[in-house]
Amino acid sequence: MPGFYDTSGAYLGEGRWTYHLDEAHHEEQGGHPDEHAAFRVAVPDRFAGKAASAAIGVPVLVNE
Repeated sequence: MPGFYDTSGAYLGEGRWTYHLDEAHHEEQGGHPDEHAAFRVAVPDRFAGKAASAAIGVPVLVNE
């Protein structure tokens, strides 16, 4: 979940990108898991021309 900021550092708002693991194609492996995902979050139209930077937060939900 990125937070977007203007050139003075003022918070403009947030955007979202959601990933859901497709467990039908997920294989259990021994050792450490390798579950990385390349992603890109576009600047929302309402911040176009205003956003100068972004901070990313990655919430993780683990069900065991």
